[in-house]
Amino acid sequence: MGHRCETAEGFVGTIERALANGWNKETVGSHIVRNNRIHHCEQNGIVGSLECAFSRITGNEIHGIHVRRVFDGVEMAGIKFHGSVDVEISDNHIYRTNCGIGLDWMTQGARISRNLLHDNTHPEPLFGDFLSEANHGPYLVDNNIMLSPHAVSICESHSGAFIHNLLGGRVTCVDRIARDVPWLEPHATAIKGIEPTRVGDDLCLNNHFTGGANLDCYKELAPPGVREGNAFSSAEPACLVHKPDGAWAFSGNPISSCNKATASPVNADRLNAAKVSPHPFESPDGTALRLDCDFHGTPRISGHPQPGPFGSPVVSNQSIQVWP
Repeated sequence: MGHRCETAEGFVGTIERALANGWNKETVGSHIVRNNRIHHCEQNGIVGSLECAFSRITGNEIHGIHVRRVFDGVEMAGIKFHGSVDVEISDNHIYRTNCGIGLDWMTQGARISRNLLHDNTHPEPLFGDFLSEANHGPYLVDNNIMLSPHAVSICESHSGAFIHNLLGGRVTCVDRIARDVPWLEPHATAIKGIEPTRVGDDLCLNNHFTGGANLDCYKELAPPGVREGNAFSSAEPACLVHKPDGAWAFSGNPISSCNKATASPVNADRLNAAKVSPHPFESPDGTALRLDCDFHGTPRISGHPQPGPFGSPVVSNQSIQVWP
């Protein structure tokens, strides 16, 4: 029985028992974790399985997570969630972890927005700033700064939307083995169906890639998803400077080369419904998503936004404070 519980089938059984015992929006989740400093934890900074649903994780500084490698396995991260339904992870600073944000199993309706991630490394190539594993979506990753050597890993997941991010590291797509993962009613926990996982069908719109980072991993996928309005720079990766007053500033390699790139505004009409769970990309309250503000919450230039998380053009050698 113990071995079975480590399989996909075993975890689906756990979810079914959780539903029978009250896993729903009225009784579980909806936590607020805000403005904390979380550091030097050997397993996770913030962790949740199922009970993390409908929660808001915002304004936290998370660092020094799993740096001693006391434990082994794949469940360690700055933030590691299973069943992140309608979760918001925004405006956090996550660095010096093995994996910045890891969303595993049944991520649906989640939004990962305006986070600063860097120096998140691990010998396992799956880990870096952001990991999506065994998800049918839809989920949104927008206006983040991800500067670790490995920025994004898509592992047996699809129907994510990556929009207006700055990525300075690799993007990897991994299709190891299909697992039967539930998809749910919109903005709820009831299981609507169980389908094998797959990779692809992601939306990659208006992102800026530096240091040679690219989206080549999608070329071998069928279908490869939608890739439009992205800018690519082979110059050295963007970097951060930790100032004497404690602030973190974006500096080093300017992204002024991105200023001439053209991109089209992203609105609800450009966000297609997920492929397996036929749900639209929308806010937890069912309203249309708005993507008209940048990393700092400043309205973007209407009509012709530039790729990446900054709404205004960046000039050479400009210093931009990104935390706090």
